[in-house]
Amino acid sequence: MLIIIAEIITIVTIVNCLKRNDVQKIYLYVFCAFAIQIFIFIIYRIELHSLGREVYYSDAETYWNTTLSLLNGYSAETYNMGYVYYSYLIEITSPFIWAGFINISNTMLINITVLIIAYMMQKSGVEPKNTSSFILITMTNPLIIYAMMRNLKDSLFLFYVSLIILCYFSIESKKNNLLKFAIYVLILILTLLVSSIRHWGFLIPISLFFYMYFNNSKKIMKKMPLIFLFRIFSVIFILFTIIYMMNKIGYMQILYMWVPIVFESASGMGINSLILAPLKILTGPGPIRSVLGSKYFLFYTESGNIFSAIGAFFWWIILGMYAAFYLTQEKQWSKLSMMLIIVFIIFIAIYSMQYGGSLELRFRGVIYILTSAIILTITKIKTTKVFLIFSTLFTLIISAGGIVFGI
Repeated sequence: MLIIIAEIITIVTIVNCLKRNDVQKIYLYVFCAFAIQIFIFIIYRIELHSLGREVYYSDAETYWNTTLSLLNGYSAETYNMGYVYYSYLIEITSPFIWAGFINISNTMLINITVLIIAYMMQKSGVEPKNTSSFILITMTNPLIIYAMMRNLKDSLFLFYVSLIILCYFSIESKKNNLLKFAIYVLILILTLLVSSIRHWGFLIPISLFFYMYFNNSKKIMKKMPLIFLFRIFSVIFILFTIIYMMNKIGYMQILYMWVPIVFESASGMGINSLILAPLKILTGPGPIRSVLGSKYFLFYTESGNIFSAIGAFFWWIILGMYAAFYLTQEKQWSKLSMMLIIVFIIFIAIYSMQYGGSLELRFRGVIYILTSAIILTITKIKTTKVFLIFSTLFTLIISAGGIVFGI
């Protein structure tokens, strides 16, 4: 409970900060989001109870059983132990052992992640209407809430990613070198944490580091080439330091096993499958496939199928709007939008190669949030006749394409 209370306090703090900066209707949107989330949580817990289960199936069950082993004083080990330790921390700070506390915490992490991105959007000069729309679209989508609320690691992963982006986003405004050094140390810690959630997680902070580093070094390269050369060697030194630390904690052995599996999976797919994979990730699972979850999903709950179908249906409509925004509105690129795009590309590329775009719901939840953040950061919301035509057209195209390709 202490973790959950801290998360709620964080949400209230960020919401009040956004309200002071004229983000429109934020109290109303957050209240609506909480109401929807509570409803989904109650239905989810009731259905699990009726099934005689404490948690969802598959990975959720593995994480929960490992957490219980730690709580009972036994040594336990499984993949992605970073999430298990987080679950363990939630339970030992709560009045009694209950998997529902982890569901609540995961939901709060989704909210915090969305609000952190909204805060950065506001600081980047994004219009308040865009920021409030981003909050409403992502915090109320039933698919996102259901998929990432369960006892799975994706909420924590995306939360760490948002903190890493926030660190890079804020470091330029810091004049104190000691404070900058502290932020880099925090980034290093977050690199280890996010890598304990996903094996490839280290790629995100390293990629963002190179982007920020060389983006800021363009002027230095022209005026002070020796200093620029020094910075190049500094980057190489930091990179090898990270690799050395990961090797010391045994992480590189896991990576050596995981990388060949990904490339072997990609090589077994046809070119067409790899090309269509990003489209499947972006548009899936689709409302039809979600409704027929008993046919298409290995594990499912009836309420989950309904929530996913509703969320997927609204997502197709929103995708049509996003396509219209992108094609009809002026673009405003920023460092925030570039960092979000880098994370998006890494995520899409890895899971296109590994699964060919056929992903579980929780992966879709991550993509829905990242896509919304990117589009609403680089475009302005304007409703014109041209926009309405494009929006309707692309919604129909996405819906038809989803049905034809069985998404």
